[in-house]
Amino acid sequence: MPPFAYPIDANTLRVVVRAGKGQLRSVTAVFADRFAPFEEGETAPLELAGSDAHDDYFAGELTLRPPRFHYAFLLDDGVRQVWLTETGLSASRPKGGFFAYPYINEADLYDVPDWLVDGVVYQIFPDRFANGNPANDPPGVRPWSDQRPTARSFYGGDLEGIIQRLPHLEELGVTVLYLTPIFASPSNHKYDTTDYYRIDPHFGDEETLKELVRQCHARGIRVMLDAVFNHCGFDFFAFRDVRERGAQSPYAGWFHINDFPVKTVPEPNYETFATGIATMPKLRTGNPEVRDYLLNVARYWVERCDIDGWRLDVANEVDHAFWREFRRVVRAAKPDAAIVGEVWHDALPWLLGDQFDGVTNYPLREACLDYFARNRISADGFAQALVRNLFMYPRPALQGCWNLLGSHDTERFMTACGGDVRKAALAAVFLFTWVGAPLIYYGDEIGMEGGPDPDCRRPMLWERESGPAGNADGEGALGSGAGDEGVDEDVDEEPGNGAHETEPWRNPSGRWNESLFQLYKRLIRLRRETPALRRGEARIVHADPVTNVVAYWRGFAGDEGVGAEGRLTGGRVSGGVVVVLNNSPRVREIPLGKLLAGADKLAGDKPAGDKTVGDKTAGEDQVARERKAAREGKQVTVTVLLDGTRGIGPGPEAGLGRHAAAAPGAPLYGTAIPATSASGTAPLETVSVPPYGAILLNLS
Repeated sequence: MPPFAYPIDANTLRVVVRAGKGQLRSVTAVFADRFAPFEEGETAPLELAGSDAHDDYFAGELTLRPPRFHYAFLLDDGVRQVWLTETGLSASRPKGGFFAYPYINEADLYDVPDWLVDGVVYQIFPDRFANGNPANDPPGVRPWSDQRPTARSFYGGDLEGIIQRLPHLEELGVTVLYLTPIFASPSNHKYDTTDYYRIDPHFGDEETLKELVRQCHARGIRVMLDAVFNHCGFDFFAFRDVRERGAQSPYAGWFHINDFPVKTVPEPNYETFATGIATMPKLRTGNPEVRDYLLNVARYWVERCDIDGWRLDVANEVDHAFWREFRRVVRAAKPDAAIVGEVWHDALPWLLGDQFDGVTNYPLREACLDYFARNRISADGFAQALVRNLFMYPRPALQGCWNLLGSHDTERFMTACGGDVRKAALAAVFLFTWVGAPLIYYGDEIGMEGGPDPDCRRPMLWERESGPAGNADGEGALGSGAGDEGVDEDVDEEPGNGAHETEPWRNPSGRWNESLFQLYKRLIRLRRETPALRRGEARIVHADPVTNVVAYWRGFAGDEGVGAEGRLTGGRVSGGVVVVLNNSPRVREIPLGKLLAGADKLAGDKPAGDKTVGDKTAGEDQVARERKAAREGKQVTVTVLLDGTRGIGPGPEAGLGRHAAAAPGAPLYGTAIPATSASGTAPLETVSVPPYGAILLNLS
């Protein structure tokens, strides 16, 4: 169920109407000050903003001063018109029963930190990233070259190692560092906390954390820690006291204990994380003493070490009242602190502006797995999944979500792709060009592999070799696409059919993939330099199940311009960008007019006198619109983001197709090319997208 009405600023309400797919031609909102006669209200046509397998989503924005609304919707199916109000449907103009949003209070506005929305997150599992101080290693550490971790193995990674490797994060371009738990614990993962006020001595101490934060901040990198407040460790002081003193312990009410004495065999007689994990007893966060203890922990690390926020483990099993108070405490300590919850399902109850700034966007990851890695859905199914994800949450909350391809709890995405670096690279292009903050799980940027936990927690590869994996500039056998001229544009080979030399897309197991690393750097830079990719709206403009190509527009709707950070500044919008992904082994040619027509409509760039009704323009059919868009003389910069013809890289082979105005052989990487033939009468131009490749159209 999507959020149907929410404020986006002090005077503007965003509304969404969901209807059966194809049932409505248009939806118009009629709204007024709720103390004024409805007959004096204003009208706002809603945009058909997307469709999934079953529903269409119409969306629009209503603005009033003062911001107190009552409203209704006029639904038009092309044959008749009916009104929709809180009381249902009616054929006549309503006299009452209106939807109402009584007042937009500034305290109720979403307050997602800008640095989170604009950020690129890098997740580190500290024991596996880098060993900077062997003197603090736990007993029995495994050699770093051992790439087969077990549930109990230690490798000696620590905070000093992260400090020493900060140049890697800086080179990559990340702006947020997220560490899985670092507090005292007997395990390698630290999700069974023994002491919330002590850094695990095998990782360092409080001074080490302060130095890490200081050096990160000097590089423009924010730091977020992992708060494990759903459960604690077996030797946490309160649970240890309960084990020793039973019902007489003053901490007996801190846990969910069925009877006394506490037992662990044959199974725990108390609630735990997951099922029967005796070493992780569940905390009773509704207990005032527990609540105060944990809130003081949250405040302590923000104030003492200047961390910038928290990722909340198992956030969906902690009560909402606790998280509301948590937000008040953390924001009082640091007003722009970020709070992101771990939730694997629809998380709308936590994203209403009073608890989290975002969540881990696992539903989006599932769609990426199904489209890029598993081949379970084609482009139209992927587009439908994207639309569902767009309307799961209010837009400000969606922008604060962490979009991830993998984590310490999942199989590595490269492994899910069967080692096919082209598919993993194409998914990375999507990750950095869609709505939300992209999260990189350490090592994904260099092509690390690993199965489910614990195999996904292998130690980071630091041997940055050249040779077949590519040189330091990202060129080579798996590299930029240079030297591929003359290759047949139909690349039919699939991985697994021959030796490695005939499979340049096969990820080199156990080696640093320099080409993939360079791609990540380019994508991060592109996102940083393109406000539309960080803050713009998103709409699907093309999804073809036959060619398996999907395209989406990112930009700012309407006639206003945007500033450097995506805020409205007045003036005309440039048109945004269109990202085109080709998840197939063949070159695909897509009608340029189709992409431009969809983008122009969304950016509000419509000829005077046209009236938009639903997703059609009155007086023009779709083909006519596409031809018109292709011939209006617009300038389109075609940037090849990824070419999977022979490996991965920004190859030179894709661009405007056979009807393009560019001179034969002209380089197309980042070149501005008019979207029209010289005569203006040629058939629709096409844009060519390489195999397992991606292009970006910058519209002006």
